[in-house]
Amino acid sequence: LQAKGVPRDATHVVVSAGGNDLLGTIGILRRKVPDVHAALLLLRKAQEKFASDYASMLDNIVSLRRKTVLLLQYNSRMTHFIQFKSEQGAAEAALSMFIDTVISEASKRHLPMLDMRTVMTDPEDWANPIEPSEKGGRKIAEAIAKIVRDHPFDDKRSVIYSFIDEKNSKR
Repeated sequence: LQAKGVPRDATHVVVSAGGNDLLGTIGILRRKVPDVHAALLLLRKAQEKFASDYASMLDNIVSLRRKTVLLLQYNSRMTHFIQFKSEQGAAEAALSMFIDTVISEASKRHLPMLDMRTVMTDPEDWANPIEPSEKGGRKIAEAIAKIVRDHPFDDKRSVIYSFIDEKNSKR
């Protein structure tokens, strides 16, 4: 766990975790099941495993006693892959279930969150389907800096921050 490498004099920790776990569940979207109920149960089982792992990771982070910000996973750009173009909507719907888990776990621990789906809004924000470009990285860094600078950490409040770039947002 990377938490062990946090310097003793660090005042803040920003956590971006779970994205690779979610990529590992993409195969669920292709499974043949008899009905929507069965599909939801498959996703729920994956969500429960994710929740357990994520809660354990958060407990480790919180034990560091640093001001902590969580990044909610962004919608990857599946449309970069020809074979996944039709799966973008399904992937985004499934992601919502996992983000719900992150919100729940963060709220239990009174942690602020950044909704990355509101930061990564422009196709130019992406270097490839799962990683930000230089422009996207700059937007992420600016949003994180604003939270670290302005969030009242001593209030022990869970807040979900969004940062929509008005000139690139889709209405």
